[in-house]
Amino acid sequence: MKYSIIILFFLLVFNNYAQPVKVNENYYSAKDEFTNDIFNWQYIQLPYPFNITDIFFKDSLYGWASHEGNGVFRTTDSGFNWDTSKFGTNNHIGGVHFIDRYTGWTVGVGGKIRKTINGGINWKIQDYEPYAGYYNKVHFFNSDTGVVIGSKNGPYGYIIKTTNSGNNWSEIFISNQIYTELKDQYWLNSDSGWLCGSNILLKTTNGGTNFINYYTNIPPTQNGSNALLGIDFVNENTGWICGSNLEHRNIYKTTNAGLNWYFQNNPVASYEYAQVNDIKFINSDSGWAGSFVGIILFTSNGGSNWLIDLSANDEFWSLCNYKNSKIWSGGAHGKIWYTLINPPIGVISNKNQIPLEYHLFQNYPNPFNPSTTIKYDISNYAQVTFKIYDILGKEIYSSNEFKKAGRYEFEFNGSNFASGLYFYKLETGEFKQVKKMVLIK
Repeated sequence: MKYSIIILFFLLVFNNYAQPVKVNENYYSAKDEFTNDIFNWQYIQLPYPFNITDIFFKDSLYGWASHEGNGVFRTTDSGFNWDTSKFGTNNHIGGVHFIDRYTGWTVGVGGKIRKTINGGINWKIQDYEPYAGYYNKVHFFNSDTGVVIGSKNGPYGYIIKTTNSGNNWSEIFISNQIYTELKDQYWLNSDSGWLCGSNILLKTTNGGTNFINYYTNIPPTQNGSNALLGIDFVNENTGWICGSNLEHRNIYKTTNAGLNWYFQNNPVASYEYAQVNDIKFINSDSGWAGSFVGIILFTSNGGSNWLIDLSANDEFWSLCNYKNSKIWSGGAHGKIWYTLINPPIGVISNKNQIPLEYHLFQNYPNPFNPSTTIKYDISNYAQVTFKIYDILGKEIYSSNEFKKAGRYEFEFNGSNFASGLYFYKLETGEFKQVKKMVLIK
């Protein structure tokens, strides 16, 4: 996949509530600080000790994270370094969403809505009538149409919508029942969406013109209360909700479009405070759930079995899946966690071995059938492009990401390619080299 960095400077007059401040990142992967049982999780420690409430990545380089310190972090290099923008009041920001590298929105406590058109450097006020309540999540389908969820007049579930890029908003739902604050939303498309919260589970099939409450389809709890904090679907029938209740029933699944939900037992359910804050699936089998007790769960069979993927002295408040290649999690006290998901050509890294210079090794074995290993050395933190071409010059693989100094390996599998001569190229800002390899079947 090809990525290009486009640097644009916007000289625009905005209501300027935020100026960027450079954050010196701290990058951790020491095994004695936390336990990785399945995937290799790492975290970046930011200097601001706030809970990370939401994370959103638009591509492999550009991402944003909202936090309870009333601001938004931003990265332009895959999360190795983060800038921050802070707004003028002390209320926290609950959600963030971008439609491209430049245009995005954040929402927060006190009916706060902010928009940026320069990637989060400056933010413009787009509040919709002051009121006592929370905005927890924002989602935009395109540059014009978006939905914000939360609560109004205290804990009454509340939804507003815009069709002109946030310049005007209209109320499309307010609950008539107390303690129904909406916490999360998932949209299959601009018409069909699910929204969940405290004692409420809404579905719409017409873009929010009407909502049906599916809450009574969830097995009842001892006191009738169920805090639903996260929701995710992989198709119109199969989805999950997570949260907290007295019975420790913290993850539910449906396979018939919400008509029935059943509890999925998991290790966190045995804890005294068994709250699961967010849940994300990359397909009908593989998914993650982040919990309040410092555990990230993983399943490879749709939740029939949940395993402890990561155990750390932290709280996991949010999850983000970027194109099924990387999972991000927002932690407490300024920690942002991530792990790679089955890289397409089996990337292996050894950051403990610091090379003295850049070098691209000859693949081994060569010739090969069907797999071969390609090694390369990176001597400095750099943006690294790696590509593979066939004999006609057609690009069959491409990666472009920032990497720390170390030795890296690619395991290339040629099962889906024809026999013949191939070329692989490594390129950084100060180094470029091409080598040949031969696939013989």
